[in-house]
Amino acid sequence: MEIKPIKDEIQKVQRKSRVVQKLLTQYEGLKKDAISNAYKLEDIWLKIDKAAKDLPIESTKAKIAEWLAVEKRELQKLKNEFQFHFGKELEKALKSKGFELRGQYPTLYTGLYKLVLTFEKGEAQIFWGPELVKKVRLNPDMVTAAIEGFEKELKGRSWNPEAFFLNLRNAYKRVLTTDSKSEGERASIVDVMDELVFLMQDKKFKIDPIKRNFRGYSRAFLGYDLYRLRKSGHAKELSLVVATFDATKYKGKVIFVPESEERGTRYAYLVIGNW
Repeated sequence: MEIKPIKDEIQKVQRKSRVVQKLLTQYEGLKKDAISNAYKLEDIWLKIDKAAKDLPIESTKAKIAEWLAVEKRELQKLKNEFQFHFGKELEKALKSKGFELRGQYPTLYTGLYKLVLTFEKGEAQIFWGPELVKKVRLNPDMVTAAIEGFEKELKGRSWNPEAFFLNLRNAYKRVLTTDSKSEGERASIVDVMDELVFLMQDKKFKIDPIKRNFRGYSRAFLGYDLYRLRKSGHAKELSLVVATFDATKYKGKVIFVPESEERGTRYAYLVIGNW
């Protein structure tokens, strides 16, 4: 019998053993901060469980299987502790910025924001109404900072209700003209937004319409500006038409407009009367 097949078999065993050994070392390292690393530990646990099945030594496989069973029970406790700790820290961080946290995992709410938490990926998706604001790591300070940053971006803009309403009305008129409609008819709110964005550009963009001269204006900006316009009392002629159920399936056709700092409605059309 040749020696090479035996050596090849031994090398294969060594490779499989090294894989398991490396994973066990990673697991051991993560255990030093077990609660914070609960979901990372679970990921490594699954890899160890899979890799150990390929080991040829039954006694070793049995010991690993016994250890995995014990760790599985421990991991569930660690995940529960992590979720509890994360929730408490997030609630504390948000409260320091004036936000109240509500809801239950995996979906939490604060103000107009929805937080979709994916513990397995260590990720939090932050929405303002239906609009995605940002994806961040599952870290209370990072989630709070993302919300605080968006709040400043949304509410810290220079804004004048009279000037905004004038531009909005002109945008509405342009859409009616394009669609061959008459005064007082409904206009698509997203079509009005397209016209509004152009009207809001300064002279620099109109002279040289290149990217660096463009003034961005998001769907969330329009929704919030419509909210504060209605609150200001400068738009009594403005009516918003609620989106039908079918229309809400298509994000591009509707705009989310707050009714308060905690709830809002999706609108598909707007009307401005009394020209």
